[in-house]
Amino acid sequence: MKIDQLADRNLGNLRPKMRRHRVPIAIALASMLAGAIYTWLLGQDVNWDWRNYHEYNVWALLNGRYDFDTPLNCCQLPLFRLLGTPQKDKRHALFDTGHLPPRNDVIMETLDWFDHYLGPAK
Repeated sequence: MKIDQLADRNLGNLRPKMRRHRVPIAIALASMLAGAIYTWLLGQDVNWDWRNYHEYNVWALLNGRYDFDTPLNCCQLPLFRLLGTPQKDKRHALFDTGHLPPRNDVIMETLDWFDHYLGPAK
């Protein structure tokens, strides 16, 4: 056999293997496309259930008043105001420290927060 014939034989063997790897990808893409078309024909948005209610998280920000990394007026207060949670479910605890608040104070604030929303420990 000549070298050209060996090269043709090797390329011929590689092509079916490459096609086998494309089949699962094509099936996955076709499934996603079919689901998108079905949802579009029904007239439903992907997040249709989220229109009926809002989900709120409770927030407790524990920061130092003199923090150099997240200063009070330019970082902490705007973030606290922009949280999409009712005011009664937000707490901004400020400690008269720098970047790291005292450990015991953070533990007490966290435990009080958990007791308020999860109930006291049993």
